[in-house]
Amino acid sequence: MNPMLRAAIASLVIGLACATAARAEDPHPYPLEGSGVARTRVPFADFGSILDWRVDHTGGLLIRTASERYYRADFAGPCPELPTAINIGFVTEVAGSLDTWSSIYVDGDRCWFKSFRETDRATFDQAR
Repeated sequence: MNPMLRAAIASLVIGLACATAARAEDPHPYPLEGSGVARTRVPFADFGSILDWRVDHTGGLLIRTASERYYRADFAGPCPELPTAINIGFVTEVAGSLDTWSSIYVDGDRCWFKSFRETDRATFDQAR
């Protein structure tokens, strides 16, 4: 067998093995399209469907929508200005939905969501 072909096949096998190992260690946190798993989202977030927001004691963002549904967003990193913020800006996806891929602007800093899930009213009310 040609040494170049042998090296190419070896590189391909090693690359596939590394990719498989990386996937097993750190699976993608978001459901893939067509996987049957629905992604949590707030539709039309950029058209006034978000009525209120609060910050809880752990630094998570709690959101109340016009349809009286409640959501919690946790951040990928620190968002130090959030606890004292008066205004925040929601950065939505192209269609205007707020979901796990979204972020917020707080005093000029962008804070990316790590997780976004539905919660209950009691959790929202406790964060006064």
